[in-house]
Amino acid sequence: MKILKVIGVILVILIGGYLVAAIVAPSSLVVERSIVIDAPASQVYPNVVCFKNWEPWNPWDAMDSTNTNSYSGEECGVGAIYAWEGKQTGSGSQEIVEVRENEYIKATLLFTGVEEPQVSEWFFEETEEGTKVTWNYIGTEVSFFNRPANLMGEYFLGMAYESGLAALKEVAESSPVVEDPAFDVNEVDFPESSYLLMSGDVMTKDMAEV
Repeated sequence: MKILKVIGVILVILIGGYLVAAIVAPSSLVVERSIVIDAPASQVYPNVVCFKNWEPWNPWDAMDSTNTNSYSGEECGVGAIYAWEGKQTGSGSQEIVEVRENEYIKATLLFTGVEEPQVSEWFFEETEEGTKVTWNYIGTEVSFFNRPANLMGEYFLGMAYESGLAALKEVAESSPVVEDPAFDVNEVDFPESSYLLMSGDVMTKDMAEV
């Protein structure tokens, strides 16, 4: 009987602790980490907006040696898709859905077995010390009894974000400095004549060459 009482007390403590955790835990998993990188935003941004450029600093690869990645859609920017699969990291994919060059990236994440997409954002802010890079994760709301998992998720995902940002800092700061494009803009009057016009999209850094 004494053993049963002890087991009962332990169960009550465990259940009570779980309920307390569910009460204090957030209804959705939200994680945000930042780091200052001694490089201009134009030197940091390409390492994030192109998924293949994640390979030198990807925290999930460092966490799980079985992790494999695949890429589809656009190479960079809106429409770029990155999928992963590993024993520890599980499987899923993310797609870039919004960008502002050298300022902002938004991606939606789909985890296998989870219907609703989650959101991840990147912010790049120029400061006197360098570029402040902020990486966040915004999950959807979960049921009351599933909320304690958000406490563990915040801890482990926060650690992954911190290690990933530290690796990104090392990669960006060791990259060759991106020089400002060497071109001048002048207003010139041309005599009336016939001209051939070629139009298209070009990034600012490529204007001098074009």
